[in-house]
Amino acid sequence: MINNVLCPFYSAFEETLCHAIFECSHTKEVWTSSKFSQVLFDAPNSSFSDKTVWMYDQLKGKGFVELLGMVWACWKARNSIVMNNDRPNVNLLVARFDNMIKDHAKYMMKVHGETPQAVPHSSNKWFPLP
Repeated sequence: MINNVLCPFYSAFEETLCHAIFECSHTKEVWTSSKFSQVLFDAPNSSFSDKTVWMYDQLKGKGFVELLGMVWACWKARNSIVMNNDRPNVNLLVARFDNMIKDHAKYMMKVHGETPQAVPHSSNKWFPLP
């Protein structure tokens, strides 16, 4: 476990979730070359949850599951670098997660007749389980 609050790559930045996933140069290059670059650029930086809820609203749900796959791939790549000193190809990881999400959507359609929906919930509200 790492006890330092600074970015392990650039000690000038605090290691927040937003920094690790969206702002650090190790993951930023993935986002700038993605179709989400403009929505990410316009998103608020107040918190990770505010940013993701805002992006969901801007995307109107379309492509949000793909965006979450990119978040997951960036997190996995960053953890590989920090924890194992292994530098995976982040763009390849994103492609793999994207394919996995598409395969899961096909499976859900065949089995349940619907595709999964990613709906972010505000951390300020409580929603009862169905």
